[in-house]
Amino acid sequence: MFFQSIYQMMSAGTDLNINIRRTDGKLSVAVMPRRTTLKDEAGQTIVPLILNGTPMELDGQFLQIITTPLQKAQGILTNLETFEQQVRLAATQGKAAGTANDKKTKEAREKQEKMEKLLKRAEEAFTAGRYSEATTCFRQAKVLADTDRQKQIEARIQEVQKESSQGCLFPETDTQPLPQQPPANGTA
Repeated sequence: MFFQSIYQMMSAGTDLNINIRRTDGKLSVAVMPRRTTLKDEAGQTIVPLILNGTPMELDGQFLQIITTPLQKAQGILTNLETFEQQVRLAATQGKAAGTANDKKTKEAREKQEKMEKLLKRAEEAFTAGRYSEATTCFRQAKVLADTDRQKQIEARIQEVQKESSQGCLFPETDTQPLPQQPPANGTA
């Protein structure tokens, strides 16, 4: 009857430690539920239920006395276990989301750095008079830039092209296409 009652009080995954000590003609019984799956120290801080009495007193009232405290302790331990599982799940989801965000920001940062290097190289080439290299670098930087920056870079490309066409025999101007002349066959 004792073990049947204990079996009904316990939930799956719970260990029940019962320590009995004889002192001065009485028994001291410590009852402690534990969950082996708990990793948190909070589950270890639950204090045992300690009963003191004569063997006859404990025989008559032991099960009735431990039922309610044992159920409460098991409820706390079960809640702790559920909480730990939720924390682990949240941590793994947070890491997954965090790595995706980190990857995006890292890619954006690398793209920004590459664009800045290209712009610097383009400016150096422009001041050195290497206009075709400057134009190429500006165009590569324009591909990496956001829309606002693309407009600035496009304006800079126009400046470089204008500067490069000065002193040229055939400056770039807005010319309209020449009308095509009919082929001269000698027959009119």
